[in-house]
Order: sequence, then structure tokens, then C-alpha cells
Amino acid sequence: EIRLSLVGSEMCIRDSYKAVKQTGTLGSETVKPSETPAGSFTVNFRLVTDAMRAQEWGLQCNKDATFSTSDTLAVEKGDYVKHGGAYYRITEIQPHDSHTLYLCKAVSR
Repeated sequence: EIRLSLVGSEMCIRDSYKAVKQTGTLGSETVKPSETPAGSFTVNFRLVTDAMRAQEWGLQCNKDATFSTSDTLAVEKGDYVKHGGAYYRITEIQPHDSHTLYLCKAVSR
């Protein structure tokens, strides 16, 4: 879950989830968030609202999100974060000089 903090646009991701693979009865494999939270951290979280950026990143406006931080996080591509009851899967991690940008697609649990 992500909550507004007292500092500007920073938000606290209280729950991150490792990806768990499941095999269905017909052998199909699906991936979903684990049931147990794996960690918490403070980041700058934003819904993607710029259509050009959304297209560049392969995300959908007003549905998918990004978050950035200058800290090293214990999350990987494919892991999940939760914000306001919605789950997001980390689809790409882009390191920059002063921060790391995480691209996230909204998913149904």
C-alpha cells in the first residue's frame, strides 16, 4: 500500500511483493503477487498522465505508474507494489545518475 507522506510528492510504499509463479490444471503458467509483503520504502510515485511518455514506455495513461528513488531498493523487474488497493507490476528499471526510475503496469490480483 502506498500512502502520502508529509514530504512533498513522496509516498511510502508499505508493501512490495515478490512474483510467484503458479501452474494451472492444464499446465498454463501464471504470475501473481505473493500473499506476504516483502518490504517497505519511500519513493516518488506518479500515475502516467503524459501520452507521449506513456507511448515511449509502453504504458497506459491514467492507469499505469512510475516511481523513482535515490535509494537502493530490494525489488526487481517482475515484482509488485501496491498503491491504494491497486497492484502494479514492475516492468522496467531505468538507472540514472541521481535516481532510479521504475515503470509499472497496473494488474488485477
